Parts: sequence; C-alpha cells; structure tokens
Amino acid sequence: MWIWIAVAAVALVFLCVKFPDAMLGANRHNKKTTGLRSYADGYNQQIVGESNYQTALRSIVGPGEVRHGCRAVVAPEDDNEYDPKAVSVSIGNMKVGYLSRARARKWRAHNSGNQACDAVIVGGGKGRDLGVWLRM
Repeated sequence: MWIWIAVAAVALVFLCVKFPDAMLGANRHNKKTTGLRSYADGYNQQIVGESNYQTALRSIVGPGEVRHGCRAVVAPEDDNEYDPKAVSVSIGNMKVGYLSRARARKWRAHNSGNQACDAVIVGGGKGRDLGVWLRM
C-alpha cells in the first residue's frame, strides 16, 4: 500500500513541476495565456478576448516574451452587436480586448465615459498568446 502512495506522490510532484499552470488552475480564461499572473503583479484586472487581437498586441510590443507597461483606455461600446453593455480596452488607439461581462457591468455602474488606466502586456513566449492586465 505504501508503494502506491509513494508512486502517486511522485506522480503528483512531477505533474506540478512539469505543468504548474494546469495543476494550480492559473488563468482559466485562455489556455494559451496561462501563467501570466506572475508577470502582472500589481495589476488587478485581466481583460478577455485578447486572443482575437494578437496582431494589434504584437504591433505594440514586437516579437518574443514580453512584460510591457503602457496606458490603456477603457470605454463603453454601446454599439457592440453581441453585448450593448460591453466595455472595450484599447492601447495606442487599437482595440486589444474587453472587460469581462461582470466587470463591464460594475464599471458602467460607476463610469459613463472613457477612462485611462495603467496596463501591462505580458507573455508571448513558447507559443503562448499575449495577455493584458489593467490597474483599475
């Protein structure tokens, strides 16, 4: 019996070392951006949908793995065909994603126009997408 417990413990340690993001449940929004939280310390809001804006993000930061601080503009997007309460996030006049649906509703309850905030673009290494975190 002790042998099986030891085998299970070794397997668990191996999986945690080999696949730490998957084992610890980091960043459930996008598997290609797992592990970005450690690069985004001090930023409290991850945006969503950035996988659809990788070209825009790459034009801002260039190739490779990055941690690029910048300013973002958060703005209501009333004409969004999928969600009239959507809130978009832009960096350098290029849309890079959205606030999550729940966060967009909270943001709209306290804001009506565009709001600038600090942002960080992170990731991009080893076949992973870039992600964006905001300081709100």
